[in-house]
Amino acid sequence: MEKVQETVAVHSAEIDHMKKDIDHIMNKVDKMDTSIDEIKSTLDEFKGGKRVAMWLFSAIAAVVAFIAGKFFQ
Repeated sequence: MEKVQETVAVHSAEIDHMKKDIDHIMNKVDKMDTSIDEIKSTLDEFKGGKRVAMWLFSAIAAVVAFIAGKFFQ
């Protein structure tokens, strides 16, 4: 009977240790989810900025082409 209680105590300690490890892993996963969300947000902002830059550069190129066309005529 004593050996059974000792085995149960050991298993109980191991289970507690595993629960702590799982909690630690869950915290890390939550942090990773937050980081991924921040990365997605940054990439979405970059896409919008890229579109604005393309419109701006296109407008500048059109103005330069117009001026160059008038100048070299």
